[in-house]
Amino acid sequence: MNNLDLSTADKVRKTLKKRYRKDRLFAIYGAASILFCFLFLGIFLMGIFKMGWHAFLETRVNLPVYFDPQFVSPYNIEESDYEAVVARGFIGQIPRCHNQTGKERA
Repeated sequence: MNNLDLSTADKVRKTLKKRYRKDRLFAIYGAASILFCFLFLGIFLMGIFKMGWHAFLETRVNLPVYFDPQFVSPYNIEESDYEAVVARGFIGQIPRCHNQTGKERA
């Protein structure tokens, strides 16, 4: 029985180095795969930022606006409805605009 235990212990000792080497390789492959994922995530985010960075800085819309005296008064600037003026100019640029119920507006 003692002889059998020694042979089993010898077998375990012989395979132990191989097992530890495989364990280290597995850890290295895992770390490499995580770094690879972060690399592609960085490339992906840089691509998004490169294509869309100017949208965060400034957006300009050239919109012809008619300052209707019904909405804008040169004598009472604080109470003038500039949002309505811009909204009318914007809606005038859209060929067909639908309201929330889906019916077409003229």
